[in-house]
Amino acid sequence: VIVETVVQGSPAAAAGVRQGDLIQSLDDKRVRQGRELLQLLAKCEAGDKVKLGLQRDRQYKEVSVVLMKRSELFKER
Repeated sequence: VIVETVVQGSPAAAAGVRQGDLIQSLDDKRVRQGRELLQLLAKCEAGDKVKLGLQRDRQYKEVSVVLMKRSELFKER
């Protein structure tokens, strides 16, 4: 799953996820399509810490992300 955008101030941004990264796994579960990633995330709750397996510049990298509610992400700051 290719990361198209990363919202500034988001947990993904704080974890170092960048535009263009390729998400390959969530908590060691392989994902090949955006739908699979969304299904796995739907089972999680705000505050959960997940591990993303990413490919960037042909190198594999793992980052930890603490999830938050989507509505909180887009609240006025």
